[in-house]
Amino acid sequence: MNRKIVNSILLSLLAIVTIWLGFRLFNRISHPKADPMDAVPCSAAVIIQSEHPLELWKSLVEGNLMWDDLRAVQPFTKIHSTGKKIDSLFLNNPEFASWIADKSLIISLHPAGNAGADYLISLRKGNKSDEEILNLIDQCTGTKSVTEERKFQAESIRKIKIGNEVLHLLLKDDFISIASSGSLIEEVVAHLESGKKIQMEDGWKNVAETSDLTAKANFYIHHQNFSSLVNSWLASDLKNSWQELQPYGKFSALDLNFSSSTFSLNGFTFADSSGGFLSLFEHQQAQDFQSSKILPENTAGFLWLGINDGESFYTAIENRLKIKGTLNQHQKEINQFNSDFDVNLKRQLLSWVGNEIVLFSDGTDNNDSLQGDLFLAIKINEISDPLEELNELSIKLDSSNNKAQLDGGMEVRRLNADDLFSMLLGDVFSGIDRPWYMRVEDYMIFANSLPAIQRYLKDISTEKSLAKNITYYNFVSENLSDKANITVYANPSRIGKILSSILSPKHALSFSEQEGLMKKFDAFAWQLSNANHHLFYNNVFLKFNPGGKQDSKSLWELALDTTVSSSPVPVRDHMSGQKDLFVQDDNYTIYLISSKGEVLWKKALEEKIRGDIRQIDFFGNGKLQLLFCTSNQLHLIDLKGNYMSGFPVRLNGDVSGEIGVFDYESNQNYRILIPLGNKIVNVDKEGKIITGWEFEGTQSTIRQAPAFFRCENKDYLFITDIHGDIHIVDRKGKTRYNLNFDLENLSQNQVLIRQGSTIESTSIIYSDSTGKIYRRYFNGNADTAKSTARSPKHLFRIEDLNEDGKEDIILLDSNKVEFVEWNGKVLGRYSFADEVNPLLMSFKMPDGSVRTGLISKAIGEIYLLMGDGTMHPKFPLKGTTSFIVSDINNDGNFEIVTGTGSRRIICYSFN
Repeated sequence: MNRKIVNSILLSLLAIVTIWLGFRLFNRISHPKADPMDAVPCSAAVIIQSEHPLELWKSLVEGNLMWDDLRAVQPFTKIHSTGKKIDSLFLNNPEFASWIADKSLIISLHPAGNAGADYLISLRKGNKSDEEILNLIDQCTGTKSVTEERKFQAESIRKIKIGNEVLHLLLKDDFISIASSGSLIEEVVAHLESGKKIQMEDGWKNVAETSDLTAKANFYIHHQNFSSLVNSWLASDLKNSWQELQPYGKFSALDLNFSSSTFSLNGFTFADSSGGFLSLFEHQQAQDFQSSKILPENTAGFLWLGINDGESFYTAIENRLKIKGTLNQHQKEINQFNSDFDVNLKRQLLSWVGNEIVLFSDGTDNNDSLQGDLFLAIKINEISDPLEELNELSIKLDSSNNKAQLDGGMEVRRLNADDLFSMLLGDVFSGIDRPWYMRVEDYMIFANSLPAIQRYLKDISTEKSLAKNITYYNFVSENLSDKANITVYANPSRIGKILSSILSPKHALSFSEQEGLMKKFDAFAWQLSNANHHLFYNNVFLKFNPGGKQDSKSLWELALDTTVSSSPVPVRDHMSGQKDLFVQDDNYTIYLISSKGEVLWKKALEEKIRGDIRQIDFFGNGKLQLLFCTSNQLHLIDLKGNYMSGFPVRLNGDVSGEIGVFDYESNQNYRILIPLGNKIVNVDKEGKIITGWEFEGTQSTIRQAPAFFRCENKDYLFITDIHGDIHIVDRKGKTRYNLNFDLENLSQNQVLIRQGSTIESTSIIYSDSTGKIYRRYFNGNADTAKSTARSPKHLFRIEDLNEDGKEDIILLDSNKVEFVEWNGKVLGRYSFADEVNPLLMSFKMPDGSVRTGLISKAIGEIYLLMGDGTMHPKFPLKGTTSFIVSDINNDGNFEIVTGTGSRRIICYSFN
C-alpha cells in the first residue's frame, strides 16, 4: 500500500515537471527572446553591436592612449562627452548598471543627406516595464527627463534631455530605441510595424555567422547604404567615380579589437555575382605583395591590386560592365580610340601586365593638385616586352613630343593622351594622364610630369625604398598578410594633400585642422583577400604613435631634461588605479610620468636616490605617498609632487642600503628601518626616531633591506650585513633567535629568507664566492643545490620556472644564463655574444609563468628570456636601464618601460 502511494506521488511529480517543462518550451518557442537587431531599420549604413557595452566603454576611456588624443576632435569629442555624461548619470546608478550589464547594445548610423548621419541606440527592455524604465531614467538624471511626448502611428515618442543632448525615445514591443533625430525614430516605428528585418536581407547571414562574439564589438556594414554615407563626404568631382564602384558588395561583418596603440577590424564581406565591384576579384587569386621595393620611402599612400594577370582582370571588368549594361558603350569608346590613332590599347597596355598594379603618391609636389604626386607602377609578366609595346603606342599618340632625357642621361618616353588607363581599367586610374614612363627592375613606372619621374628616380636610386623603411616594415610584418587582392595603405602624417583632393571642402578642412593628431599615427592599412564562395576577408589596421618617437616599435617615448641611468619604477595612482612611473635623471631631478608618457611633475633633488621607491598611506585615507632615501635624507612626497610636512628629514649618517617599511598591525602606524653603515635607524612615518630601539649593529656594512616575518604568533626582523653577520631580532631590535652557524665566503648576492611553519623550519638561501647555492635551516640542517659552480661575480634568483610548485634557480655568469632545478636538472641555457650587465630581473606573467630580464648597456639592448632559456620573440629591444613588464594602464595588455641611456624613457607594447 505504501509503495503504491509513493509511486503515485512520484508519477504525479513527474507529470507536473513534464507539464512545466513543456510550458516553458512552448513559451520559449512562441515568445522567442527578442533580438535588438530587429529594431534596426534597413536604412542602417553601419551597425555596431557589443555584448558587453560597459566593458567596451571602460576599455576605451580608461588609459587608452589613442582615445585620449582622438577625443579632442570631432566627432570623437561629442561621442566622448555624451558617453561620459551617460557614464556619470547612469552607470553610477547600481540598479541601472545591473540592469544593462547582460544586455547586448547596438548603435547604428543612418545616412541623413547633407547632414551626414543620424544614430540610433537599440537594446532590449528585459524585465522592466515602460513605466519602470522611465522612472529609472529620471532617477539617474535626477530630473524629469521627458520634455515632450507625441504620437506617431499610435506609438508614444518622447523627447528626453540628457545633459545638453536632446534625444528621441521609443518604447515598443520588447525594445528600447533612442535616436538622434525625430525622423529616424519614426522610421523605427514603421520598421517594427512592417515586420521587416535587416537580418533577412541577402548576404547578411553569410557574414553574420562568421562574427566573433568574443571581440570587443562587431561591426556590420550595409554597403548600399554605406555608399550614400561616404558620398556625402566626397569632393563633388569624385562622386561619379565613387558611383562607378557601386555596388561594392552586400554586407560586411567585422570584429573590432583595440589596444592603447592599435585599432583593428577583421572579418568578411559578401559579394554576390550581380556586378558588384568585388566580383572583379571573384576569380583572382590573392598575390604576394612585392612592389614595396620599388615604392619610394616617402610614399604617402597607395592602392595596390593583386591579380592573376592583366588580361584575365580585364575579362572580369568586361563581365561586370556587361551585367551593368554598359559594355557596348565601353567597347565603342575603345574601338573609336584605336581607330583614331591606329593603335590596339588592349594589346599595348594589357598584354604585358603581371600580377601587381599600384597607384601611389609621394605627397611631395609643391602644386596643390594631387596629380603631380600620382604614380602608377605595374608588374611586368614574363611573356611580353612592355617597352616595345609602349614605345609603339607612344609614337602613334605623338611622335614629335614623346621623348625626354632626365638628369644623368636616362631617356624616358610619354603616352601623350588622357584617360588611357581609366578607359581600360576604370575611374580609379583617372588621375594618370599623359604619363611619362620608364622601367625599374620588373615594373613599369608612370608619372604625370617630368619633374615627378625625375623625383621618383632620385628617391629610388638612393635605395631608400618603402620596403627598407623600418616603421613601414614593422607595421607590415606585424599586422598584414603577405598575400591579398587589394591593399590600401596610408601614412597619416603625409596624406593631407590626398585627403584635400578626395574629400568635400568641409571634411577636408576638418582633417587639415588636425595635422598634429595625424602625425601621431604610424600607418593605416586595409587588406582584402578572396576567400571563395563570394566571401572576401578584410584586415583593417591602424597604428597609433604618440609624437617624438625614435623607435618604431615603441608605444611612446619621452625625453627628460638630461640623461637617465636609473630604472623607471611603477607607482600606483590611487585615483585611477593605473600605474604612474617614477624616475630620476642623472642630474638628480625626479619625475612622475603618467602611463601615457606625460610628465605630471618634476622636482630637483640634491642627491641620488639610494634603494627602492616605496608607497605608504600616511593618512589612512587611501591616498598614497612616495617614500625613499637619498644619501643622507628621508623623503616623503605626495603624488602631486609636494613634500609632506616636515620632509625631507636629514639623517645622522649616510644611507648604505635598502630601507625596510613595515605596517605591523595594518593600521598605518609605519616603522621605517634605514641602514646607516652597520647600524639601523628606526623612524615613524613622520621621520621621528622611535624610542626604545635597541639594535646594536652588525660587524660590517648593511646593504640588504631588513625583512619582517611572523611565525608562531611572534614577530621577527631579519638583518644581515655584506659578510653574512645575521641578526634575528624583535620589533625593538633585541635578539629573539640565535643562529648556530655562520655564512662563510658569502657572495655579492642577497640572502633570501623563506619562512617555515616554525622558527626552526624557517630557512635562508644564499651562495658563496664559488657559486654554490645553499639552503640553511634555522635548526642547522642544510641542503646544497646541484648546480654548476660559478665565478665570484655570479648572480642568482630563485623562481618556480616550470610551475611545479618547487623553487628553481636562475644563474647568470658573464654572458651565460642557466635555468636549473634544485636537483641539478637543466631547464634551459642561453649564451649572449658579449657579457651582459650584472643584473637579473624576474617578471610574473598573467599565465603564471616567469620571465627573466637582462641588460647589455654596451650594446644598448634589453632582453627577456623564457623559462626554457629561449629569447622571447618580442626581444631584444632598445634600452640600457633595468626595466618593468607590467599592465601600467589597466587595459589588459602588458607594457615594457625602460631608459635608453640618453634622455629618453621608452614604453613598448608587450602584446
